[in-house]
Amino acid sequence: MKRLIALMLVLVMAMSMAVACDKTEAPVTDAPADGNTDNNTTPPSEEEAPPIIPTSLKIKGTDISEYTIVYAYNPDRAVYAQYPSLVTQDTEYDKQTAENLAALIKTHFGATVKVVRDEEQPKGNKEIIIGSTNRGLVDTLLSSFSSVKDYVFRENNGKIVICGNSYGATWHAAEDFIANVLAQNAEQANVNSGYLVRAKANMLVVGCIGDSLTNGSKPSGYTSSVSDSIRRDIVAYPAVLQRIAWKDMVVYNYGLGGRTMITDFKWDENNDGVPETNHAWTACNYYQPCMNNAPNIDLALIMLGTNDSNEARATKAGHDFGTASYKKTFIDSCEEIVNDLRAKNGNMRIALLNCPIAYNSFEDAMSTYIRGYQKAAATKLGLDHLNMFKETQKSFDIVYPDGLHPDDQGYTRYAQIINGLIDPIVKEMLGK
Repeated sequence: MKRLIALMLVLVMAMSMAVACDKTEAPVTDAPADGNTDNNTTPPSEEEAPPIIPTSLKIKGTDISEYTIVYAYNPDRAVYAQYPSLVTQDTEYDKQTAENLAALIKTHFGATVKVVRDEEQPKGNKEIIIGSTNRGLVDTLLSSFSSVKDYVFRENNGKIVICGNSYGATWHAAEDFIANVLAQNAEQANVNSGYLVRAKANMLVVGCIGDSLTNGSKPSGYTSSVSDSIRRDIVAYPAVLQRIAWKDMVVYNYGLGGRTMITDFKWDENNDGVPETNHAWTACNYYQPCMNNAPNIDLALIMLGTNDSNEARATKAGHDFGTASYKKTFIDSCEEIVNDLRAKNGNMRIALLNCPIAYNSFEDAMSTYIRGYQKAAATKLGLDHLNMFKETQKSFDIVYPDGLHPDDQGYTRYAQIINGLIDPIVKEMLGK
């Protein structure tokens, strides 16, 4: 609500977005994230009358109270329903958006608008469509989006279509729709034929780089109800973080088990004298997708170093993590990843998370060497350094069946911890 009020104040002197009745085609408005379409920066004179805030809203002459808000179920709801102890968040995102829109309409215009699921009611003429429903009005709009932040709201034959290229973008679109109609300097706001606004939502794209702790890998010998094929979508911390913070971010998982920060980490797995696959993160099959999406990533989270603490593998790979040479190699490898990201997107913010606590042989090396190397890398490269170790060390509720990987509930705690660690960064980046 505070955000909406702020938007309203910004927009009160804006040009009306409503296009004159009976006009078949309206100019497309590429509005900023707050929906403001006013290019006139001249401040009003002191003699000007204060702006009028609309107290009623009509869609092509029909009062908003005659409309129904329509949303669709989350298509993944059946999968989520199988894991109620893990998916504890409300994942009916479009329903939440619809209910919030109804509340805003009630608050600002005193009208009660019914909220229904698309399958609960036949198609009607007086509808506000939220997201992709069975009304079939958003397919063309979705195909025109280039970013997960993109959204549009428009009038279409008496209906209002509100849709984003992500659930969070749709949420912002609905709030900004209200802000736009409130910006009309009249007692009655009107949405006329051809009304159209396109913009980008004030949210972040987050890329999570890491190893098995980012991938959401199952602990050795642990029995889980979640199959390996969907662990990334249900258990892994980026998936949980997405469910927690869906209004503020779109989260991508670029983690893979066994990956190292060091960019040259090969060892003779078969004891045949031939080094095998490079286990560096830069050599894994998530590196290139991450680089391809890097121009869109606002915040990258790097949590690599746990596998660099494996003394047996490091020795086989020709590394001794207690030497100055290993420290330099580790920092240089981190710099290589950071430089690759920054070459694609110079505005990207990057945070380095140190290794979470472990209860196996890795912990000695992590506490003695690797976490210090991580902090040194963050300092040298100007990265945010987030203390995952401290937070997991004091989280006694996390269970580690194999001493290294948390159980399914533990990954949820990882997401909650990381959400808390990045919260100041996210608020700063979003201007909250």
